[in-house]
Amino acid sequence: MAVSMSILVYMVIISSIAIAENQNQFVYNGFHGSNLHLNGIAKIHPNGLLELTNTSYQQIGRAFFPFPIKFNTSSFSTTFVFAIVPKLPEIGGHGITFTISPSIEFFNRALANQYLGLFNITSNGHPTNRVFAIELDTIKNPEFEDIDDNHVGIDINSLQSYVSAPAGYYSDKEKENKTLRLISGKPVQLWIDYDERDMLLNVTMAPLGTQKPWLPLLSTNLNLSMSGSMHVGFSASTGSVASDQYILGWSFNKSGQSQSFDYAKLPPPPPPRSRPQAKPDFRVAVPSVISCLLVITFIGTAY
Repeated sequence: MAVSMSILVYMVIISSIAIAENQNQFVYNGFHGSNLHLNGIAKIHPNGLLELTNTSYQQIGRAFFPFPIKFNTSSFSTTFVFAIVPKLPEIGGHGITFTISPSIEFFNRALANQYLGLFNITSNGHPTNRVFAIELDTIKNPEFEDIDDNHVGIDINSLQSYVSAPAGYYSDKEKENKTLRLISGKPVQLWIDYDERDMLLNVTMAPLGTQKPWLPLLSTNLNLSMSGSMHVGFSASTGSVASDQYILGWSFNKSGQSQSFDYAKLPPPPPPRSRPQAKPDFRVAVPSVISCLLVITFIGTAY
């Protein structure tokens, strides 16, 4: 009996390894039962919504696909839907990254704030990192030469982006560029496509429900040179300002175009926070009323 159980356990382990090695594509229409590798304050809500960070300050949240993916070639295609709901209506931090890395343990010494849970002051910019990331950055950090507090950047081993652009999309219907506010709280879909043969990386985004624009937000020639087993996932952080940072769905394909979502199955994010209404300042209002009454009384007495 003990021998039979040992054989069964062995077969389960071997089967799991085989599945992991062949798992070059997947799609999550929500993350209920996804078995993602979670780290920091990341969690999955009962409705399948992946929350990378909440509005706690100086925190990191990460979520990775549970198995490494074998990169025989560097080509890949991925798309995901995200929403960032800031604690304060006009400012939120610090942002979300999609990342590919040879090791999850590499991030153990990473910092929150502007480092987005990817690097620290000594590891940032080191050529041996072998970390690729697409950042959705909601804070302008002069030390990384950020262009603004609402941009998308391509990062290679460093948070000083290789190239970046203000968040937005090309409207095929209106034939013009449209601005997107990352911290609007509204769901946004982002596509990342890399062709190893042409060494071409395209990053495209649009509001959820909008067809993928034919014109990408970022398009650049880049030799990623990824090989071996790599981990794919997300990292996000907060600092002295914070946001609820969510992933609603995620699709990845190592050998072709990423699969489309079943949009009806995507969990909705919480609604954006309303702007707090200003309370009347009675310290000003009451003396003003008294002053008016005194003036009226004085005029009445005079006549």
